[in-house]
Amino acid sequence: MKKYLSLALCVFVLTATANTVHAFDKKDLTKLKKTQRIGIAKCIKCNLGGAILKKTDLIGADLRKANLIKANLTKADLYKANLTGAILLGANLTKADLSGANLTKANLYKANLTGANLYGANLTKADLRRAELTDANLGGAILGGANLTKADLSGATWTDGIKCGKGSIGKCVRDKWKPIMGMRHPSRPCMKVNSCGVDRRSAEWEPSMGMRHPSRPCMKVNSCGVDRRSAAEKSKNPYDIRGK
Repeated sequence: MKKYLSLALCVFVLTATANTVHAFDKKDLTKLKKTQRIGIAKCIKCNLGGAILKKTDLIGADLRKANLIKANLTKADLYKANLTGAILLGANLTKADLSGANLTKANLYKANLTGANLYGANLTKADLRRAELTDANLGGAILGGANLTKADLSGATWTDGIKCGKGSIGKCVRDKWKPIMGMRHPSRPCMKVNSCGVDRRSAEWEPSMGMRHPSRPCMKVNSCGVDRRSAAEKSKNPYDIRGK
């Protein structure tokens, strides 16, 4: 009888612990929303586990080492947010904007990043094991030391702007080259060994041509990130030529 009672007690303790980990601290959530209203959200080491933050404006937010386990951040705007060391186990980040965000050493184990924009994000030493990255944009992202074991990268845009093929588990697998992909596509066999002949087309893109110039590689695959300039700025300088 004592054996069964001990077992039941262990199950109760484990369940209670799990629920506590996922239960956000109301004071911390209030703090996040308050700082968001008066400027840039700041909640370092806050407990926001399981919080509903769908479509929340968290641009530039400081969420270092925050507990965001199982948090719902669907379509949240985390542009240039600081999530260094944040715990995002099982978090829902579907279609979230994480472009330019700092996710150094962040724990994203089993996180759902389907369709998320991670353009230019810093994912150095991030834990992305079993993460769902289908159709995510990783163009220009920094992945040094990141753990992608069993992460699903099918349809994702890789750091060099090339799409990952179906079945890209743990690494980006390029689709087999087809003429429709372009004569100068990196997947074309002769391009891999630099034997496709001289490219006699106009010069390749360079920064002086503008960050939004059609010749820029990421513009060709729509992975240059969101253009946050005003309509007037776009009209005056459509190619976003710096210093103009």
